[in-house]
Amino acid sequence: MSNIQVVVRCRSRNQREVDARSPIVVEIPNDRCSIDDPYITVNYNHITTTNTNTSSSTGSSSPLLSNQRTYKVDQVYGSQADQSLVFKNVALPLFNEFFNGFNVTILAYGQTGTGKTFTMCGNEPDIDKLEECDENIGIIPRVLHELFSKLKDSDCDYVVKCSYLELYNEDLKDLLQEDARPLKIYEQNGKSGKSIKIQNLCERQITDYKQGFKYLKMGLDKRKTAATKLNDVSSRSHTIFTINLYKNHGEQDLSGDSRYHIAKMNLVDLAGSENVNRSGSIVKETGSINQSLLTLGRVINTLSEQKPNQHIPYRESKLTRLLQDSIGGNTKTTLIATISPAKVNIDETCSTLDYASKAKNIKNIPQIGHESDSIMKKTLVKNLSVEIVRLNSDLVATRSKNGIYLDPENYQDLVQENESLKTSLKESQLANESIRFKLQEVKESSKVEIDKIKSRMNKLDGKNKQLSTDNHALLSETQKMSIENEQLRQKLNRVSVQMTHSSDKLSKVLFENLNSSITTIKDTITKDSQKHNIDDLIQAQLQLTSQLEKYNHDIDLKVKASNDKVRSLVNDGLSNILDNYRLLSDKISTNQREYIISLQQQISQLKQSNEQLATYLSTDRLALLSNNLSEQITGITESVFTEFKNTIIKSIDDNKNKLCNSQLQAVRGNVDKESQILQQHMMSWRQELSNIFPSIEKEVGAHDQNVQSSMKSAANFGKQGQERINELLHESNTFSLSDIPQPDITKLETISKNLSTDHDKLVEDLTHVKNNLGEIELFDAKNAFKISPIKIAQSTASPDKKQSTPSRRSPPAQVSRIARASTIVGSVRNRDDTKIPKLNRSKSFDDKENRNVKRRKILQLIDNQ
Repeated sequence: MSNIQVVVRCRSRNQREVDARSPIVVEIPNDRCSIDDPYITVNYNHITTTNTNTSSSTGSSSPLLSNQRTYKVDQVYGSQADQSLVFKNVALPLFNEFFNGFNVTILAYGQTGTGKTFTMCGNEPDIDKLEECDENIGIIPRVLHELFSKLKDSDCDYVVKCSYLELYNEDLKDLLQEDARPLKIYEQNGKSGKSIKIQNLCERQITDYKQGFKYLKMGLDKRKTAATKLNDVSSRSHTIFTINLYKNHGEQDLSGDSRYHIAKMNLVDLAGSENVNRSGSIVKETGSINQSLLTLGRVINTLSEQKPNQHIPYRESKLTRLLQDSIGGNTKTTLIATISPAKVNIDETCSTLDYASKAKNIKNIPQIGHESDSIMKKTLVKNLSVEIVRLNSDLVATRSKNGIYLDPENYQDLVQENESLKTSLKESQLANESIRFKLQEVKESSKVEIDKIKSRMNKLDGKNKQLSTDNHALLSETQKMSIENEQLRQKLNRVSVQMTHSSDKLSKVLFENLNSSITTIKDTITKDSQKHNIDDLIQAQLQLTSQLEKYNHDIDLKVKASNDKVRSLVNDGLSNILDNYRLLSDKISTNQREYIISLQQQISQLKQSNEQLATYLSTDRLALLSNNLSEQITGITESVFTEFKNTIIKSIDDNKNKLCNSQLQAVRGNVDKESQILQQHMMSWRQELSNIFPSIEKEVGAHDQNVQSSMKSAANFGKQGQERINELLHESNTFSLSDIPQPDITKLETISKNLSTDHDKLVEDLTHVKNNLGEIELFDAKNAFKISPIKIAQSTASPDKKQSTPSRRSPPAQVSRIARASTIVGSVRNRDDTKIPKLNRSKSFDDKENRNVKRRKILQLIDNQ
């Protein structure tokens, strides 16, 4: 399906328009050719409606609403575009489609005097100088010249016929026939659909382009023309020059007949749309022209709307009946709209551009015509019979008119046609004989080919039998391979059971290690939380009170006047200090209890996350071992397959590889699923740890701040107490009581120092706990752990050796940093004597030699079990 291609050609102003001083109102992008920017703008500025005389008007016949209007088409050609450029860009692509078998149409539409006939026919060509190819010749002569030059270069049989039809006042006339036989339009139903035919239309066969030019000139001489005010030689009728091409491409159908491409090219030169007052033409003639063009416009409007089930008025005019296939039918169509650039013709220019822009939306469905050689001969015979009947009727008519015979030229033409038909009949008979001879040769060659095919079938039967035996052998081999695969699966199950046992042991050891670390942390906390400093404070308080009582008693004895003052100072100041110390000690104890409770909660959460990690590790080890075993299985299968390479055919190798690949894909799919689950568990475990450790750090920081604030307040109270004691000393010095024994206040400083050292120890222990938790996180954060299955197997295989050496057994090892940091717990445990399997990162995973050694050891363990 393709749209109608619309081309606009704008000529320069003619002498009449120059004399009338009519300005140019049409703007185009380029005066020569514009394909990339095909826009036309019509300016309505300075348009007047005044008439220069009573019979013609120089301005517009109706007022316009806007100042300018823009139209978009496919191609635009200006006044500097010559005939060769228009033919090359417009007609030559359609000619190539016509030569390939498509039906094409070129229509020239526009106002009178805008260059329609010049575009289609050009100046009358001189037949003797056709080789020079004049620049002013139009599309039709150039098409004929290009057609025969291209047919000479091609090695194919062809027949070219042409016809020239005129439509004048709704009457059809054959321009290539002398007698005035009536022409009738009728529809013919064919394989490709309905087509428009014209009864009694003469089709002339042409053998070269000079003969075609001769018929074209004959039709142009007979065409109705007249002089008007707009054009001295104005075409007063519509003409259609048709070229029919019958071309054989060497193809044959199922019946053996040659296939022909039958293409038709319609070159239509429409009469100009015009105004009776301005053109000065005959009213009846102009009315007939405008009626057919108006009907054509209604057809274009109806087709451009593209409404379903809409009536298209083809039958309202003979012009639309003739162009039914070209507009909305099965041909490729190009509409060349010719316009004038002058302001005096602006109404006709806008009308032409409106029709052209609407025709651009019409869609055609081009088709290629195919007919066989026999059908073509039938059509030729039918045409000849019709021609003979016509000639007989002419002969009878002439004899009945007292011996008046036909024109000698017609008689000579009839004789020549008769001779040509006889020669064509002989040629057809010779062609039939050659076809029969070729058919006989084909039958003989087909018999030979059938014998060869039978021998090949016998050979193929033998090969099929051999392939069936090979298939049975392949089935037996596949059964053996399935048995071996089943044995490997059993070994894999045993290894998986062993690995689950080892993973259980590993989880138990990890639980014991974590529990021991937790108990160690609790011991450090409980030991640090002892209140020995508070006992020292109480003892110091008792000693201080006793000394103060003695001091008061001596003061009562020596100075009665200042007894009340000193007593109030001593009792009030020391009681406040002691109360503050009690409050501080209670606050420190409550803070320690709260910190211990929060730390226990965090440790319980850490314990839960470690339990989740341990439960997952029990299944993760199976995934890691299954991955290793899958690699071992691939190595074993590859070694097994190499042994059978020399004995199995390539087809068996392909089936074997497919089976192995399917098994490997299944194993790899399971391993990928397990690895994805492992990554999900590790991500959740890391998130829990990332949530727990910041809370622990916050608690430790808060406790540290509380302890520091408490120490600051205690130091402040100590300073206040020392100031009060200094005041008391000053009072005692004023009274000269130097001989009285002074209380021992140095213990307060020692007590404060002990509190600061205990605080530092507590902070150091908490930092060690934090570091130990970080070690646990680093210990469990990554999934690249590897437990040596050989050590586990040796430990399970030799339990007697372990029982014989009980002295070497040591308690579960603590984390190294916890063992170094916890000086309160006791001696450092030696982690080298532990029986916990070491967790090492697999650094040699990509090393092929270590991998092969591990495979051999695992296979030995499997065989031993």
